[in-house]
This record gives sequence, structure tokens and C-alpha cells, in this order.
Amino acid sequence: MEQLLFRKDINGLRAIGVVAVIVFHFNAAWLPGGFAGVDIFFVLSGYLMTKMVVSGLANKSFSLTRFYFSRARRIIPALAMLCLALLLLGWFTLAPGDYQTLARHIEKSVTFTSNVTYFQESGYFDLASHKKWLLHTWSLSVEWQFYLLYPLVLLFFNRIFGLKSLRWIIVIATIVSFMFAVFKTHQNPSMSFFLLPYRAWELMLGGVVLLFPLPLKTHASKCLEYLGLIAVLSSLIFIKSNYLWPGALAAIPVFGAAAILAAHRNNSFFTSNIVSQKIGDISYSLYLWHWPVYAVIYYFLYQNNVLIVLLGIAASFVLGTLSYYGVEKSFLFKKSFLNINTPHPLKEVAVACVSVPVLMILVVFCATKFVRNSNGATSRIDNYIFDNPHLFLKAPALSWQCHENAMELPQCVLADAKSLTKDQPDLILMGDSHADVVSTALAQANANVGGKGVLLFTKGGCLFVPDIRNTNKPQDEDCSTVAKKSIEIIQQKHPKTPVILVNRLNYYFIVPHKDDRAMHFAFIAGKQPRNYLVEEIDQANRDVSNAFLDMICSLTEQRDVYILKPTPEFSQNVVDQIAKTILLNEARPEVDITLESYYQDNTFALALLEQAESRCGAKLIDPLPALCDSDKCYGSKNGLPLFQNESHLNEYGNKLLTPIFEKALQ
Repeated sequence: MEQLLFRKDINGLRAIGVVAVIVFHFNAAWLPGGFAGVDIFFVLSGYLMTKMVVSGLANKSFSLTRFYFSRARRIIPALAMLCLALLLLGWFTLAPGDYQTLARHIEKSVTFTSNVTYFQESGYFDLASHKKWLLHTWSLSVEWQFYLLYPLVLLFFNRIFGLKSLRWIIVIATIVSFMFAVFKTHQNPSMSFFLLPYRAWELMLGGVVLLFPLPLKTHASKCLEYLGLIAVLSSLIFIKSNYLWPGALAAIPVFGAAAILAAHRNNSFFTSNIVSQKIGDISYSLYLWHWPVYAVIYYFLYQNNVLIVLLGIAASFVLGTLSYYGVEKSFLFKKSFLNINTPHPLKEVAVACVSVPVLMILVVFCATKFVRNSNGATSRIDNYIFDNPHLFLKAPALSWQCHENAMELPQCVLADAKSLTKDQPDLILMGDSHADVVSTALAQANANVGGKGVLLFTKGGCLFVPDIRNTNKPQDEDCSTVAKKSIEIIQQKHPKTPVILVNRLNYYFIVPHKDDRAMHFAFIAGKQPRNYLVEEIDQANRDVSNAFLDMICSLTEQRDVYILKPTPEFSQNVVDQIAKTILLNEARPEVDITLESYYQDNTFALALLEQAESRCGAKLIDPLPALCDSDKCYGSKNGLPLFQNESHLNEYGNKLLTPIFEKALQ
């Protein structure tokens, strides 16, 4: 077993990994495969963690408490300081919605569950990722989850089989995890990218390098190092973010890093030079700070300014250096100051619980709770928008119990925009959250033409098509179940009542020019359930489209069916765009997109609705006259937002649709 000595090659590999990630994030065109730098980090972490645990087991001196505490002391202080700095910066610059999001992401980051959160929210490479100031902490979460589980597993198998057999168990686990990763990357790349089971092989491979050292002579060691460098550098240069990752391709940089480790050249020019060593020293703090710096640049829309991007890279190095010397190397976090070298396990735990890292986490939590409980600290902004949240910030007051509790059937009936009724409905609204936000406008229009009430069947993220379900939702919230129950009630109890269908259709299909916005939304479709692989996007779109059309045609056999065409969507939260200009004392132009971009974004959805009209006789309702002119579609009017966020109308905005609905119902 190797002794626990400082290795310059590891420090040099850290430098290669962090520089690659920074260059990629600030401008992917400069280093297309730079994101693979994280894979290099994983190999290094696995090597070092295996060394700490196995060396302790071999010497019969391993302490689980000290292991966890050493990891906390290494990771938490710098992360907590970054989070507190971002909360302070956000107070002066972030709109309430963005500030709430930041607080929520901070909570997930310091509890090391952010990888799960970001997997659930979206893909790593999509446009929305630039608005997440702590997106990069997903890798810290993966590592911390590995730190928690790995020593427990090694302790368990060491007690049963001993150290010699433990080596082969790690090899087998590495192979199995790699096979799972390759399969899952084809099936669900976001899951494979973010979650530990599909990344564990990269970490454990570092352990394999440690446990199976190669007896290499100088020449062979150099050759192995050069092969590893070629593999790593070619990956960084030639692999692109639109490739399936991490699958079989990830083996190139991962095994390249493993080869450099196995070569064990502590005097290599490539990894032992002074520049690599200095960057390697600050690599953790540098990694922490670089993405928030770029996210701030993106937030203020300077990402295409090369000079500002270069200044951002320089600022990352400055902030990373300050964090390294001011936090990582501070006496407050040194082992001797905390004095946990007590032989009694309970004393170790007690000392750890009152340690500086734990106290810092508590401070961060208190700050984030304040931000979240104050709705993003709206008191910072004295404005009509935030003084009237029921109009601009929240969903319709009368519909929430129907929308949020869609499994509790039957739902309530809206008489108009202000009250409920127990009368039999003469109109049915069905769809996802986009249906919910227009419900009061529709109810008012229905009342204006003499209608008694609108029955709601709405559930967020549900297309309301039987035999299609969102596999990211828990079984008790299964969209297919909701759709079946709803349509059964509609067909049996309200056989002639007209139906209006409202959905964010593009959410349910993979639209090529929208990157992987919908990649995380997987379906099981048809009478014979199947999961679609990423390569089967076209087939998945066809199957879901056909199921949607079948549902529409079945409804139109007995009644009129209306479908609201898509409402405009914006690249950023409309309220937050307006709030940002208020915070920064800037002029407030209207938030808008071009009419051309609206049609481009909705090409697939509009073509599908035309089929519903021609094949099934559905009647289409066009919202554009209320929200667009001949050139643009608007997210605000006279400085007031028409949308709650990027795509959901607010109560102020949905009233613009009342005349549109009224005309359709007459």
C-alpha cells in the first residue's frame, strides 16, 4: 500500500481539470469538451478517499467520525463562505424570484443534494442552466454522497471478506456501475449525468488504481503518462456537449486520468511544473467561484463580450486565491485548533457537532430561510407589482384546490373569476398548469355569455392523455391515472358538456432547436408500455402525438372541443426582468419576443393542433390577438408583467384572454 505522501501529479491533474472546466463554462467554443474536467476530479477523489479508508483499515486506525469530519472541514467552510457572499450580492441585484431560487439552491448545495435537484429541474447544458448560480455544486453533492456511503461499504465488506478480497469487490462494483452508466446515458442522459450510481465507477476507478499499483520502470511510466495525457487532452478538445455523456465516451478522459495516476510520475514536466502546482493548490476554491462569476456575467447579459469574459476568468482566479488563503488555509479550520484527536467516539461526535463547519451551515440555513419565507425579500422593492401579489405573482386564488389536489376527484366548479358554484357546469377546462392560470379568465368569459360554471380538471405537468405518463412523477401523481379518472367522469357524468383543453404542448415533446429542454420528461406510451431511448426522439414524438390526437377525437364524438393555442414564452422570468430593472434603477422597457420566434418555438405544437382541427374537428382558440401585435409578443404592458414567470400568465395578464374566450363561446 502506498504511503500517504504528497503527489505532485495529483495536484497537476487538479489544475488540468479545473482549467478545462473554467474555459468550457466561460466559452464552450474555446474548449468543447472541457466539462470532462469534472470526470478527472472524480477519479482523483476516488483515489484519495480509497487511500484514506484502506490505509486506516490496514493500520487498524480508521475512524469514521474523523473521516467525515475531515471531509466537512475540507469542503464546507469555502462552500459556506461562497453561499453567504452570493446571498449578500443577491440582496442588491437579484429580483425576488431569482433570489428565492438562489436561496433554495443554496440549501440543496450545503446539504449536498443539489445534484438531485438539478436533475429534476432540467439538463446541465440547457440555456436555463446559466441562471443557476450554484449549478456546479452538483459534483460536490455527488462526491459527498460518495464520501458518506463508500467508507461504510468498505468497512462492511472488509469485516466479512478482509482487505485482499475487498480489492476485487471494488473492481466488480466499478464494472457494474460503468455498465449501468452506459445503459442509462442512452435512456436518460440527465439522470446518468447527475446521480451517484452512474458516476460511482469514475470515483471507484481511482480506488482501483491505488489497490492495483503497476510496477513500472521509468520508460514505461513515461509512456503510460503520455498515453493518459493524450486521452485527457483529446477528450477536452474533441468531445462536445451534445454527445451522450457520461456513457462509453467518458471512459476516454476517465481512463486517461487513471493512467496518469498509475504512472505515478512526481517529477513530470506536465503535472509538476510550478504553474500546475499553484493552480492545483487553489483548484477547489477556484472551482467554487468560477461558475458564480460567469453566472453573474450572464445575468447582466455580458456573456458575448470577450473582454468581460476574460476579466471574469481573471476574477475567478483572484477570488479563488482569496478563498484558498483566507478560508481553506485559515487557522479556524485547522485540525489542531479543533482538537478532535480524542480516542472516545462520542467525544469526537460532540466536538464535530459544535465545530466551525457545522456552525457555518447553520448560519447559511438561517439566511436562506429568511429569504424564502419573505418571498425573496420583496421588501427590498417598493413597487405596485409586489404590493399586489394576487394579480402579478400567484396563481388564480379560486383554482388552487382543484389544481393542486387533482387526484381528489371530482373538482370544484368556478362560477366566474370571483366565486365558486355548486351548479352543474356547462363548460369543462382540462389541462396542466397553463390551464390553471387561465381558469378565472375562462370562467368570467363563460359567465358573460350566460354560463353557470366551469369544471376544472388540471394537474401540473400532465398532458391529460390516457396511457401516457410522466415517469419523473411519483406513482400517486401519475398523469395517466389522473387523465383516465378525469375523462371517465367527463364521458359518464357530462357527456355533452363542451371541453376546453389548455396545455404547454412543447413541454411534452422534444423540440430540436430547444436543446434538451424536455429531455428530462420521459414517457411510457401506448397499450404496451415502453421507455423511449434518446435516439428514439422522433418515434416518441409520433407516439405521443398520435395518443394526443386519439384522445381529442374521442372527446369530439359527443361534444365541442376547444384547444387554446400556445401562449408566448420568454427566455427569463418576466416579473424578475422588471424587478431587476427596478433594483438597478434602470429604465423599464417592455418585455417581449418577436412574433417570428413565437412561431419558431411552437412549430411542432401548432402543426399538431392543425391535425386536431382537421382530423377530429377541434376548434382552435388563438391567444395572439390579446398578447401580440404584428411584430412582437409581449410579456408586459405599460411596465406591468402579464406573466408570473417565463410562461405562466398572471391574473392581470389572463384577463386579456377573457374577450378571446367569450368570442369563442358565443
